[in-house]
Amino acid sequence: MAGPNNGLHFGVARILHQCRNCWESPVSLETLSAMPTFPWNRVARTTTPTLLTLASILATHAEGFRNPAAGAASLGQAGGRRVFSDDASAAFEQPSNLVGLDQWEVSLEPVFLLQTVRYTSPSGATEDTKDTARILPSLFVGGPIGNGKFAAGLAVTEPYGFLAQWPNENPATEPLRDQGPVVGGNRLTPYHSDLRSVNVGPTVGMEVLPGLQVAVGFDAMWSTFEVRDHLSAPGPGILNTDFGGKGDGVGFGGNASVTWEFIPGQRLAATIRSPMDIEYKGDSHLQYPAGLGSLDFNSSFSTKIRFPTIVGLGYGVELPNNIRLEANVEWLEYSRFKELSVAAPFPGTGVATPLSTPEDWRDTFTAGVGGSWRFSEHWTLRSSYLFAQTPVPNSTLSPLFPDADQHLITVGVGGRYGRHRLDLAYGHAFYATARPSGSYVGRFELDSNLFSAAYGFGF
Repeated sequence: MAGPNNGLHFGVARILHQCRNCWESPVSLETLSAMPTFPWNRVARTTTPTLLTLASILATHAEGFRNPAAGAASLGQAGGRRVFSDDASAAFEQPSNLVGLDQWEVSLEPVFLLQTVRYTSPSGATEDTKDTARILPSLFVGGPIGNGKFAAGLAVTEPYGFLAQWPNENPATEPLRDQGPVVGGNRLTPYHSDLRSVNVGPTVGMEVLPGLQVAVGFDAMWSTFEVRDHLSAPGPGILNTDFGGKGDGVGFGGNASVTWEFIPGQRLAATIRSPMDIEYKGDSHLQYPAGLGSLDFNSSFSTKIRFPTIVGLGYGVELPNNIRLEANVEWLEYSRFKELSVAAPFPGTGVATPLSTPEDWRDTFTAGVGGSWRFSEHWTLRSSYLFAQTPVPNSTLSPLFPDADQHLITVGVGGRYGRHRLDLAYGHAFYATARPSGSYVGRFELDSNLFSAAYGFGF
């Protein structure tokens, strides 16, 4: 089935097709450079969209590029984590709640994520991702200022990221090799992408009226990604042809939040995070097979990713016996991510010509419920359910973009003793089957397990 990116791959396939005679008799770099018909300019024009295609398939589980809830208490109540956030992690989830803290606290709250993806071809052959475990670190600091009417906090988190790595060793046992776009007998096979981020977010808040708290904050995010692709075609050694790019950049944004206890024991909460654009700059690499003289081209690489506006709303109620219940909804403006434009000049041109591919992501929402029960003086149980809609249409699904709607179930437990706080949480995501309708056929089945452990110290 023809896919939307086949045209982008045409040039690279054609270059290798024209040089097929070189595979049977190795030539030197000098000889190949002197060939009057060797398409050096076309290398630049066609390798760039290859890298572009790779960069365009960055994704995470069913919330676009977004990582799961930051922090153990937030993970334990992922479906309802906003209204009653009452520790230092509020600096990220609901900064206006910092005003309600009775002491300063610093906490370290990593989340451990293990996501696996299985591809099944129409013939029944399967292939699994590998080495997909990740640690998402989070550091929070927050507390009251002066008479308690003011507060400040800092959140250091990894809000966006993804890692996908498929086997890339034996084409005979890797059915995805038969599913990529083909032009002139040449096939492109993406096999690796790695998106990372670190966001530093200071925030300040105040009590405007009794029961009404507001906060504003600033976000500075550093992000990096790496992508790799192999191209296969007739001829020995061609599987060594490798395309890749790696870059990093910084983006800036802001956030605002409000918490309102409009009736004793009942609260409303709202948060908005501004959109953020990051321009990535780094290096690209193109390696031809040994039969073509082991040519390596290293050059610059640049692209931009548009991260979404996020609006969150929550309602919570306190019940007898130290029980709290909460419902949350979110809207994510992923429709900002309409296309991705990449520029990567190569030797022989020196010119970086931006090329674009459509993404056509759509706005999405999440909805969930959560609750907590403080069953003793020191200990609290938590649980939640969260539905998260994928922003990715089936037409853009690929081996590095196996996204689908998810249903997340979480549980957690937390204890406080004096200045010390300990939280543990676990979550499992149940995904809908992802069925691509573009260049790939078959189905992707996803599975995610999340675990978090947090230690907080009050001062």
